[in-house]
Amino acid sequence: MKVVKKITAVFLSVLFIFLTFSIMGFADTIEAEESTPTDFISAVSKMISHYDSSFGASSGGVSETCRIIVKTQTSKPLSDDQGALDKVEGWNCIHILQYPDSTTANSALEFYLTQDYVVYAEMDTYFEVSSSPSSEVSTLSESTEENVSWGTSAVKLDVLNDYIENNNLIKSDEEIVVAVFDTGLTENHHMFDVDRFYPGYNLFDYNTDTSDPYGFGHGTHITGIIYENTLPNVKFRPYRVNEKFSQTFQTAYSIIGTALITAVDNGDDLINISMWWSNSPSQYIEDAIDYAYDNNVPIIVAAGNDEYGMGYNADEVCYPALNEKVITVAAVDSDFEPVQLSKCGNISSNYGTCVDVAAPGCMIKSASNNIYQKVYACGTSMAAPYVSAAVAMIKSVYPDLSCSVIADIITSSVVVPDGWDSDKYGEGIMDCSLIFPLESISKPTFKINSDGNIEIISTASNAKIYYTTDDKDPIIGVSNEYVAPISTKGISTVKAVAYCEGSLPSELATYSLRTIISEDMYYKCSLSFDTLKIPPNSEIISCYSSDNEVAEVNLKDRKIIATGEGDAKITIYLKNNRRWIVNVNVEYNFFQWLIIVFLGGFLWYI
Repeated sequence: MKVVKKITAVFLSVLFIFLTFSIMGFADTIEAEESTPTDFISAVSKMISHYDSSFGASSGGVSETCRIIVKTQTSKPLSDDQGALDKVEGWNCIHILQYPDSTTANSALEFYLTQDYVVYAEMDTYFEVSSSPSSEVSTLSESTEENVSWGTSAVKLDVLNDYIENNNLIKSDEEIVVAVFDTGLTENHHMFDVDRFYPGYNLFDYNTDTSDPYGFGHGTHITGIIYENTLPNVKFRPYRVNEKFSQTFQTAYSIIGTALITAVDNGDDLINISMWWSNSPSQYIEDAIDYAYDNNVPIIVAAGNDEYGMGYNADEVCYPALNEKVITVAAVDSDFEPVQLSKCGNISSNYGTCVDVAAPGCMIKSASNNIYQKVYACGTSMAAPYVSAAVAMIKSVYPDLSCSVIADIITSSVVVPDGWDSDKYGEGIMDCSLIFPLESISKPTFKINSDGNIEIISTASNAKIYYTTDDKDPIIGVSNEYVAPISTKGISTVKAVAYCEGSLPSELATYSLRTIISEDMYYKCSLSFDTLKIPPNSEIISCYSSDNEVAEVNLKDRKIIATGEGDAKITIYLKNNRRWIVNVNVEYNFFQWLIIVFLGGFLWYI
């Protein structure tokens, strides 16, 4: 017997140790798979700074990184990394792998393209990004009004901000964070309040140094335009995604894509990208733009410029301007005409059907990387931040609007000059005085038709209705658009919102097919269906009690009766797949306890 006990004890000890290590190992795996955005972006920038010693395109014009981007179906580390020198993985199913040479990298790319678990694989690539040079420098004045550029009054951002402020339209705790993707930020410029800036990211140097050291300070200039055209609830987070190599600014697919996803996961509310490039779109960047769009984070981008020419067709050569999910901005001068060579230095605004709207982009005065100076600059880089400022203020009042609704508001709040070519330069020139007040349309209503399906009805004849059946709130332009009655089979809730272009969306409407209620009852008491808000004329198909000794249903009198102490679940099935689930807890009240105690004592006595 003692031998059996010893063997059993040893067996249990070994089993305990095995389970302990298994649990520890599992915990480590989960931790690795749940890498944070900050961890991931730091690891990517560390990889870039370590392996790309020369950065940028090679002397032969080939943008070599010997690095590939792989997206798989899970975030688990790759079991076969094809001999990678280094890798960053474990976040959003993305794996960035560094190889010693282009031959090995291309071989690995070919391998991953054939694997079933791979969603896509592509070579990480450097490319040139274009921006605009400054043309004049002015010393910072003490006068705030003098410091504001002509573009503010031209698009009436001052009118918009006065209206919002005077009518107290912003909740006291409503903070909007603008992510600025650019060359960095000189945040100690004398026009800035440092409390409006959050620590940013440097995607090149493995640190948070987002200073703006090159030229006149392109990123600081862009940030300054948004800063001066928004109220103090709007804050900023700089992302240094461009680096100067020789005479050009460059970035890479891994940098832009990672920064986009990180901005969304950081909770930034919109993204300004005042740059463009002519490379073919990257799937990593395309997915990142989709991710921002699906999470209601608008991306405002410049249409791009043509130096010493009359403009490029952005539909053909300009990215990310040609992506349909971003808001693309062309530039106009003070005469409300598209920026062209003869009027604004040596650049012209790009054009195309992908352009959504135009904004001021000629001789725009804003901050520079000299903390005591402002500079004048020209281009679509300067036009995009005016739109970003308007979007930031819209989101300040209506933070939950989807990207498609915000785009509609911007493109419908425009003036259209005589002779304006909307096929080239967008719907018109932004006019922020037209944004508020906007009216909301009435929220949709629900109706159960004779076959049990749900109809969704809007009082606005031209409204589109978007709905969900998974208990998530519908997103305009993303969720299912209502076209026919919805089957109630297998669903518990329908949520819907109505929207007309040029109006604010309706309030959210919800129709519950399953109502769950918890009720406390006393023994022998009853609970009527009216109290439970079960429709009085509803046809009840059946009902069920998990414990009739605790509670039962009296269908004739339409009530629940407490028959004993304890818990029970009452399920009442109505016609058209609706049901009420009532979780009942039955207890004795004070007087009932007195009677129980008295009877118990009496029985004990006799």
